[in-house]
Amino acid sequence: MTATRRPWTLALAGTVLVGVVGLLVFPQLAPLLPPCRLHEATGLHCPGCGGTRCLHALSRGDLAAALGSNVLIIGLAVAGGLALLVLSLREWAGWPRRLPPFRTLHAWLLIGAIVAFGILRNLPQWPFHLLAPH
Repeated sequence: MTATRRPWTLALAGTVLVGVVGLLVFPQLAPLLPPCRLHEATGLHCPGCGGTRCLHALSRGDLAAALGSNVLIIGLAVAGGLALLVLSLREWAGWPRRLPPFRTLHAWLLIGAIVAFGILRNLPQWPFHLLAPH
């Protein structure tokens, strides 16, 4: 029995690649994206604040600037990129797509990590203030 090929993983990988290349080639478009409404209203940094600058710095290969903008985005990008790479390679080779199942517990842990990051990056004490975009 052979697995049917579904090109959705390859299409998703291509879309991500186009987005990263778009930020690299047209960095002047990044300021056109809407600002963070939470930061405008309260002065607090949400878990996604600095995400666009982070992705732009990553597309240029500037890891230090990316880490200074948003550490969480880098972690999520690495995890998502690895999963997408594995799925794309399995799809390309014609193998069945198999990753460990994403359970409800994993979703709650991910949500908890995002909320904790959002709280910690707004604390003024060292080392937490280093998590705020700069």
